[in-house]
Amino acid sequence: MKILIVQFARLGDIYLSWPVARALKRLNPSVEIHYLVRPRFKNALNGIGCVDKVWTLPAEELVAPLLHQEFKLQDSLNALDSFYEQLIAEKYDQIINLSFSPASSLLVKSISSEATQVMGYSRHADGYIHLVDDVSRYFWAQVGPGFPNRLHLVDLFAGLAGVDYVAEDFKEPQLPHLERTIANSYFVLHIGASESHKSIEPQIWAQLIQNYKEYDANINWVLVGSKEEAERAIRIESLVGEGSVIINRVGQTKIEDLFSLLKHSEGLIGCDSVAMHMVPFVNKKAFCLSFGQVKFWETGPITDGSGIVEVNSLEPFEIIRIAQKIHQWSLGDYSLIHKAVENVPRYETVGAFSDSEEFSWNLIRAIYMSAPFPMTSDFNFYKGCLRLYEANSVALQNLNKRNQLHRPFLTSVLDRVDEIFLAVINQVPSLSPLFRWYQAEKTRIQPGTFDQIAQDTAVIHQVFSGLLKKYLMEEDIRKAERDGNL
Repeated sequence: MKILIVQFARLGDIYLSWPVARALKRLNPSVEIHYLVRPRFKNALNGIGCVDKVWTLPAEELVAPLLHQEFKLQDSLNALDSFYEQLIAEKYDQIINLSFSPASSLLVKSISSEATQVMGYSRHADGYIHLVDDVSRYFWAQVGPGFPNRLHLVDLFAGLAGVDYVAEDFKEPQLPHLERTIANSYFVLHIGASESHKSIEPQIWAQLIQNYKEYDANINWVLVGSKEEAERAIRIESLVGEGSVIINRVGQTKIEDLFSLLKHSEGLIGCDSVAMHMVPFVNKKAFCLSFGQVKFWETGPITDGSGIVEVNSLEPFEIIRIAQKIHQWSLGDYSLIHKAVENVPRYETVGAFSDSEEFSWNLIRAIYMSAPFPMTSDFNFYKGCLRLYEANSVALQNLNKRNQLHRPFLTSVLDRVDEIFLAVINQVPSLSPLFRWYQAEKTRIQPGTFDQIAQDTAVIHQVFSGLLKKYLMEEDIRKAERDGNL
């Protein structure tokens, strides 16, 4: 059996996919596992220990002809065709697309055959997006900034691949040099982040280090980061001054060399970054400063005992508090921070969520995880739900008598129903999880005859009707089905 794992995301997501590949190999030792990643991130597979071949997207061959003064489009297309042919020749039994991106779906469709079992984003024969499985539809509908999802990417990856993790899947990387190189106790401080808007300025890190001296003046601080962040590290050193030991390794280590530094540390401190996703493989905990649009539920550190603090301000008084929280975390006190646990969802949280946040998450759990549907006293939610049900009933009535209608008329009715759905959601955002479920389900519909497409569409509207009924009174349901007006 031969499996291709496609991961076009950044370094952190590649490390989050390690336990998936290892679980697949553990469950079937004879399986041949290939990976497809972007060229600049291929080193993130060093040490994984279960991958037989690494493919990289030939970005230079694809882009260079387009930048030529003669704009050699055909050369770029030829390079893409050649690459596809190489992958097709591998005759993969499974393709697991962990990228969750529309662009990756085009590649997956191009290299898969009817015999290939595809998991993740792909395309229908007519080119429309095909969310092949439940996890892909869940991700498309409910995951990302602004959405109430609380499932971590590492668990979504497992669900997509159909595996359950065990401790062995998080074992140490198979690398030659993991010995200790620094004698004294130290924290690893990752001064950068996966994206610039997630990073913290050098003066803030310097203040944090200085404030922490109040709790432990003997701890060393090992700074790590990319070559592009070398000047930031020098700035931190100059601002900290005497009294704290700074060991600057920024731009001086390969990505896989971080494992050695992390393994022998007292823990990792930083923002959302690749290092946060490396600590599970050396069984070290991390302290993550989460702010902005970052969703710690989806991308935070997962080692049991890791901590997360949501940062709303970087004023001096807040930095003092963060230093205190880091000290308490290092002593095993999680009373003021979110704590990573070996469970799903991955975090025990401190503080209360708003009623709307709790309702949205519980609604998602009801739709996808067979949890009870949450109660609400919001009359606007009820009115919005009823309006959705009324429009949905019109769609079903017309779909059920499709043989008596002109196709353009039925199409116009369904388009109008979708317009009403969208208008209702804009007025009542708390209904969004239901609407996004409906949108994702429509990607199931495959190309076919008009009657087949209409029948598949009717099934989705029927299920949607059942979900909406959970919140409606019988009298209003009967009236909506009887009147059938848009």
